[in-house]
Amino acid sequence: MVEINSARLLEDLAALRRIGGQGTGVVREAFTATDLEGRRWLARRFAEAGLRPVWDPIGNLFGLPPTGRPAVLIGSHSDTQPEGGWLDGIYGVICGLEIARAAEEAGLKGIAVVSFADEEGTFEPLLGSRVWSGELPFSAVQDRTDRNGRRLRDVLTGMPELRAAEHVPPQLFKAYIEAHIEQGPILDDAGEAIGVVETIVGMQHVEVTIMGDQNHAGTTPMDRRHDAVMGFVAFAHAVDEAFRSEAAPLPCGPSGA
Repeated sequence: MVEINSARLLEDLAALRRIGGQGTGVVREAFTATDLEGRRWLARRFAEAGLRPVWDPIGNLFGLPPTGRPAVLIGSHSDTQPEGGWLDGIYGVICGLEIARAAEEAGLKGIAVVSFADEEGTFEPLLGSRVWSGELPFSAVQDRTDRNGRRLRDVLTGMPELRAAEHVPPQLFKAYIEAHIEQGPILDDAGEAIGVVETIVGMQHVEVTIMGDQNHAGTTPMDRRHDAVMGFVAFAHAVDEAFRSEAAPLPCGPSGA
């Protein structure tokens, strides 16, 4: 029987909240001093839990069990938005760490933990997980820069941990689980504590040009105006209405929460 130590889990969450904490949130942008401080703290906690801390070439941090057999990988990310929530991402990492510790204490092995690098897009959205999975070539991101002009190649070269970086093949794992806080109202409105994600938001950027006629505002009659701003307003309203009519209510409750 695996017994989760909730006090220990909350203590770890509180400790990480203090690293980069500002007001009610946290500032740990990817590959900044606070982000690396937090993930180095995680590496120590992984080692204390009997997991081998491993950094891969893109800066992902894994905690690997010593068995060598296929493991279940649990994790998320510990970097934040410029002003992020203190549970966003890191709950999934600490959840994995606590499950690994509790399993070890129960005499069970086979739980690995990961903190993926730059989930929030300081250099590239989902950078660490996309490179690790093979979806994004490592070579394609080396010259990406962040909003402060830092080049990713230089940042990675400056990390002493990456001098001994190891590739961690996805084939080492038989499953991946990510626990995450719900950043919306659905579960709260339904009074549910947990939900299982079946789909997730997908983003697509489209550039639209609205054409209009420039003319004198005081002498052009309303029925002869072709204002690009008003065209955009009509377009935005039409898009909003179209998506509202297509949206189905999310299943929630004992049979679908």
